[in-house]
Amino acid sequence: MTTRRIIVDCQIAYENGARVKTSFVTSYSGGIVAQTAPDLTKAINRENDRLIKANSKELPKYDYPMNVITAAMMQRYARYGVDLKIRADDCIQVGSLDAQKQAGKGIFGSGLLLCERASAVRWELSDREKAIIQQLG
Repeated sequence: MTTRRIIVDCQIAYENGARVKTSFVTSYSGGIVAQTAPDLTKAINRENDRLIKANSKELPKYDYPMNVITAAMMQRYARYGVDLKIRADDCIQVGSLDAQKQAGKGIFGSGLLLCERASAVRWELSDREKAIIQQLG
């Protein structure tokens, strides 16, 4: 018996969080040993994306003051070629800010509370720039 391999470009997400590249094999060959299935790829990916979205909770995005830095922030700096070093005497590790503790929240993976000299310079918007933003809606 000849089998047919149906090749799709799908990475199916399972309930346990595993994501597995998947294709198919069938006993119906019709003389074909292997084939791609672009329409099946699109259909599976569309349904997989729908299920992931339906079963995923949207996590909140936190905006921290300039005196807080997280690993995620530093990863972004590294991606864009920023060489950043923070001295031990310029920071202290914190798992959450006091305001977060009151809400039962925390900094994912903890963060560093930076002294004033170690925190970034924060540029403020001018009145002209604020007016432009107001016009944008």
